[in-house]
Amino acid sequence: MFHRMDDMSDTTTDPEAVGATEVHALLLRVSKLEETVEALRDTENLETRIVERLRSRHDPAEDVGRASQPVHPQETDVVHPSQQTPSPSLSSDPVKSPWLLFDMFREFTNMLAMLFDMSFHLGWTTRVIVIVILAVMMTCDWWMFPINVIPFGIGTKIVNLLLGFVLFKVVSWETRRYVSQRRV
Repeated sequence: MFHRMDDMSDTTTDPEAVGATEVHALLLRVSKLEETVEALRDTENLETRIVERLRSRHDPAEDVGRASQPVHPQETDVVHPSQQTPSPSLSSDPVKSPWLLFDMFREFTNMLAMLFDMSFHLGWTTRVIVIVILAVMMTCDWWMFPINVIPFGIGTKIVNLLLGFVLFKVVSWETRRYVSQRRV
């Protein structure tokens, strides 16, 4: 693309015309370079192409049950509600351990952290349910006595187990809410 003066001397004899031609060619190259740099500064087109390329390679069978979100959601994107992917529920924990004991220990430590974290506010429904269930569990022998026909207090124990399960589910739900807020 660069032309030496020796090569152009045989086509034209006027040195000013040769210089003007080279300057014009140089100006064209500079303007083309400026356009290319300006196109590189506009990263939106580049991001869109990358996202489209990744979506074309994406296999939807791999993401069964997992919510996928766009890499760079744009404010102008309008998605119909039927095309939206379901948001992950509070029960989806990405750090679950395959070992039950480790999972129980992590959940127990999260519950303790939640109870002693002064910046986290328990929901009023959770507070009321926990207080009511604990009161019912402590007084279960008194109010179950007239109808407890099963020997050895097995009926009371069954009721306490059911109430304990409900209590665990309520506190577990609140713990998942605490962990999700702590990550954000």
